[in-house]
Amino acid sequence: MLKLVTASAVVALAGTAMADLGSTLPMDGVIDFQMGQGVAGKNYTSLRNAGSERDASGDTFNAAMLAQNSASAFFIDDFPDDFVFGITSDGGMNFITGAPTSVASVETPLGGITKQITVAAFTDDSSDWLPAGVDPDGSGDLLTAIRFDVGGFAAGSDPIEWAGASIGAGATVISAEIALFIDGAFVFSAPLAGEDYSSGGLAGVGVVGAAAGAGVDEVQIVWVIDEIPAPGSAALLGLAGFAAARRRRG
Repeated sequence: MLKLVTASAVVALAGTAMADLGSTLPMDGVIDFQMGQGVAGKNYTSLRNAGSERDASGDTFNAAMLAQNSASAFFIDDFPDDFVFGITSDGGMNFITGAPTSVASVETPLGGITKQITVAAFTDDSSDWLPAGVDPDGSGDLLTAIRFDVGGFAAGSDPIEWAGASIGAGATVISAEIALFIDGAFVFSAPLAGEDYSSGGLAGVGVVGAAAGAGVDEVQIVWVIDEIPAPGSAALLGLAGFAAARRRRG
């Protein structure tokens, strides 16, 4: 049974299973799925076979998978409230298909102070997250958009914290995108709006339309950030630079 997320009055998200998103429901921010869009110049990697533990930081964050029609959003998973960053965890089952699901997350150095933070949700048996023809409330309005919330909105209010994700004292967010995969192969990406991530931690919502029946079995939100080193680290870097300059003058 799909759990309805209605779009009526605005209320605070209290972590309940039947959250009411009100006007925050991002119906007007739906990105249309087109196979192969966003492939050029990107190197997205599936986390399906990434292993059970990837440099776990111990920080917890919320995540939720949903599906949308033109008026409502429905939870399509029974994910736990919290996941531990860096560890692949059981995500319960897909309410539509009954398939087991997982959530994985990883921090990847890109060189210098730049890092990539990835959170993925996938069906363990590679079945579709959202099959075609699903009419959850009998209205004739089919679910067509697939949605991934991390750290906010329907996922709750626990973002990926800077210190908890080994990101030092803070970070500048360079970009945020949603990416889709089929059978471990990257097939689509699109940028998220600036308001879909925060400066004090990572939280985002990505909604992709026309995804029902497309074979999508893994969804990711990917951030690229520039780390702000902790004060002690910055001081050490400064001392190292000073010592190097003295050696060059000598």
